[in-house]
Parts: sequence; structure tokens; C-alpha cells
Amino acid sequence: WWQTAFGRLLLGESWHPGSGKVEAGELIEVLEALSAESEGHISLTVLDESLNASEQWPGVLAASDDASQKTLPSIAVATGEMAARYLGRLWSQQWRVESFTSLHKSHIHHFPEAEHPAHESLDPPAYTAELSIHRFPRGAAAGTFLHQLFESIELGSGALIDRLQKRYGHLENYAAEQLRRYQLVPLDKVDEWSRFLSEWCHEVRRARLWKDFSLATLAPEDYLVELGFDFSVEQWPVDEFNRLWAEYMPGNTHWHFESFEGLVTGAIDLVLRIGQRYFIADYKSNYLGDSILHYHPQALEEAMQEHAYPLQYVIYTLALHRFLKQRLRDHYDYDRHVGGAVYLFLRGLNPEAEISDEAPPGVYFARPEKDFIEALDALISGKAEAMAQ
Repeated sequence: WWQTAFGRLLLGESWHPGSGKVEAGELIEVLEALSAESEGHISLTVLDESLNASEQWPGVLAASDDASQKTLPSIAVATGEMAARYLGRLWSQQWRVESFTSLHKSHIHHFPEAEHPAHESLDPPAYTAELSIHRFPRGAAAGTFLHQLFESIELGSGALIDRLQKRYGHLENYAAEQLRRYQLVPLDKVDEWSRFLSEWCHEVRRARLWKDFSLATLAPEDYLVELGFDFSVEQWPVDEFNRLWAEYMPGNTHWHFESFEGLVTGAIDLVLRIGQRYFIADYKSNYLGDSILHYHPQALEEAMQEHAYPLQYVIYTLALHRFLKQRLRDHYDYDRHVGGAVYLFLRGLNPEAEISDEAPPGVYFARPEKDFIEALDALISGKAEAMAQ
């Protein structure tokens, strides 16, 4: 229960994905605190654990002729006795919480041919003493580590964020502790790798992404880090979604996940504000080759398709669209306010790269059409038929 929306609401800031099981005693403490803060509006009564519903009301589960259909009949509780109410209806098997990752995994499960990452090795490469971001270990742990480096600093100044600065002082010290934690390099090499990665991180900040813009030009008020979202889905019918996708998105992808209703959850690495426009930025640690020459536009396009990142930026753009509609209200306009999605392939960024009409190495840009995002928003809100009429 502690992983449900209700559990997160009850536990508040004390909950995080690694919290683990919440014991009954902890739950009672949380509920008692809630009751105390309610100024008498909420009372807490702990039921007698000796009550045994199955003994008091035998045959509570009554199976119909169809073994798959089970009903829970109403139970008349004797006056003075307390008991939880019994569910007397079936619930939707399509209601669930999905994310880009879960939808992609479901797609691969139903369509195994979709799993063909050409650039990433399943096994980390043999360790090398050469200090190069192209020689830095690959894999999930290395990717998490590199994400954390950029989340730990103020992008404009490069200094550690306040809560980390008090403990570590400098990025190099923070990087060293995380390298030890993830065991990415030999212990006797941690100091030199942390120095190298700290300087590399600042080089990436200064790398021009387009024209005169780099992450280092951002003021603190112009970006949000790890913007989490949970948006509601009245229905996500995959056949209609595929028809929309075929109309608006390049490529021949046909999605094979199951239709669902419920919530879509996720966290956007970075939301940038440049002038009046808002951009999604996503850090990618994918290894495409041993030099920035391997991070040219065609290689990035192939990597985007192989890892289904277009589905990710469509979901993230929809989340940003709903977020801005809620915040800007009548002033919001997709064409004016949504800039697009920028994918930063970290190992390919180069502060010395010349900016031309073509994107620099390691930078991939996409912007879903307004009509697509609005049609998708209407579809999953259950308004598509009404709009068609």
C-alpha cells in the first residue's frame, strides 16, 4: 500500500522509491499525526485484531457459474461490531500506472524484434586506465552516475547545489564518493577519475548547443531539475494511438503495448526556459563510439529509434503541455511556449565544436507538432469522439 498514490499522500516527504516496506506501527504513527493535525476533523480507531471475518461470515466469497467472475456480497454487521466493508463489484483490469520505460518494455515483450540496440553492450567494457569519457564504463550504473553529476550542480556557476556543497565543498569530492558507491573504477583510480570527470562536467556545461546557448548560460530561475509528473489517462487505446503516430511521426514504428487507463508517471531531467519558450532536455549516456565523430546526426537518429526515445519525448511533451496549460492558463499557446525536446548525448558533446546550420555533435532536437499533441491529449482524456463530432 505504501507504493500507491494514497500511500505517498499519507507518507509525504518521508516516502521515496527506496523506502521499502512500511510496517503497521509506522502507519499508525502517521495516521495519529494526521489526526492530531486535523483539529478534530479526523478520528482514528484501531480495530480489534482478534476479529476474524472468515469465521464470523463463512462463505463470504461466492463464485458464480463463471469461475472468472466472483462477487463479494454485502454483509449485515451486527449492531456495535466494526468491520471493513466488502467490495461488491469488479474493478477494471486495464487501470494501471505506466511510464515510458514500462510501455517500452511492454512493446518489446509483445514484439521482441523491437529489441535491437546496436551500440550498447550488455556487459560493461574491460576497465582501461585511459582518462576519456569514451573509455568511462558503460551501463545502467554509469548512466545513473553521470545523471547525478549534472543534477548535483548549479548549471550556471558549476558549483554544487546548496544541500551538497555543505557536505562535499566541490564537485570533485562528490564525484569521488559516487564513484566509490557505484564501484565504477578501481579504488586507487578514484581520485584521478573524479578530477577528470569534474572538469569534463564543466566542459559539457560550456558546450554550445545552438548559436550562443549553453547550459552554462542558464540562470537558476530558468530551469527545473527532475520535474516529476503524474498525469491522468481516461483511456489510451493503442490502435487509435498508432493511427495518430503514423500520421504525425516519422518512421514506421507500430506500438504493441496494451491499451490502458490510469496514470502516466515520469520525471523530466531538465525543463529549460529560453525567452518565452520551454524546452525538455534529457541527458543520455549512450556509448556510440570512441570519439565525437561517432555522434553525428545520422548516428543520433539511429540511437533515438533503437531505444524508442521518440515515444519518450512525446510523453514528456504531453506532460509539459498539460503543465503549462495549468500554470499559464488562458495565456498558454503551444506554438509560442513549447520549444521542443533536446537530447544531450553526453559522451559526444564538445565545447570546441563549431555551430553551423547543422546541430553540433551529441545534440538531437525534435518538436512534435501542435496538432499531434492536442489530438493525443484529447484521445487520452476521452474527448476525441466529442471533438470529432
